[in-house]
Amino acid sequence: MAPRPSRRRAALSVAALLALVGCSNDVPVAAPRTTPPAAAGTPVACPNPHGGVCRGPLGPGTYTTGSFTPTLTYTVPTGWDNEEDLPGNFLLLPPGGSLSGVDAGSSDYIGVYSSVRVADPDCAPTQLTDVAATPADMAAYFTAHAGLATTNRRDVTVDGRPGVAVDISLKKGWTTGCDALSGPLVPMIIGVGLSELEHAVIPGLTVRLLLVEDHGSVLAIEIDDASGGAHLDTYEALVETFDFAD
Repeated sequence: MAPRPSRRRAALSVAALLALVGCSNDVPVAAPRTTPPAAAGTPVACPNPHGGVCRGPLGPGTYTTGSFTPTLTYTVPTGWDNEEDLPGNFLLLPPGGSLSGVDAGSSDYIGVYSSVRVADPDCAPTQLTDVAATPADMAAYFTAHAGLATTNRRDVTVDGRPGVAVDISLKKGWTTGCDALSGPLVPMIIGVGLSELEHAVIPGLTVRLLLVEDHGSVLAIEIDDASGGAHLDTYEALVETFDFAD
């Protein structure tokens, strides 16, 4: 299958699982980069060949997306990295995060997706479930799923858009996966419309999923934490800077 501009998170390899076991609760120090950070407002070439008009490593400041719909303005401190700015997908990596780690499920990140639905439980990439495309119905599906442990469900508002947030992880003892993938997982969300993604909950990750209403669609803000949730509040503070164009 040719590389897609967004990633499908499959089950972790043995090597990735071992790496996660050794992770601490501290955000790792960012590795040296060959691309200098972009100053706010300065256009740069996207270092990710499938990342659209992303900016790459960012200096501290406020930025606005060039392709993502709805247009998003956001503010980051030192060390963050923008590796996707596509019509339906936007990606931010914290200090120490990596694009390869996002692919493997071993890196923290914040992803924003303009339109999502609940993914098919059998991992069929083009099959939609009958769960209604509303934040409340989608969150209810996740909280009722036998393979998911969910906490901190609450009503939220993101830049005036009402929705629901919930923290999600794989339940201990869950062994079911998909025939095409190895290891236990639960399919979570799939992109529709402008968004291209197939994301699953896998061992070792805690996901804070914010689902908000956006002109008849469900916009998702996905905060992934490979340390068991220790950084979720810090990352959500960055999400609180988000300003979406109407």
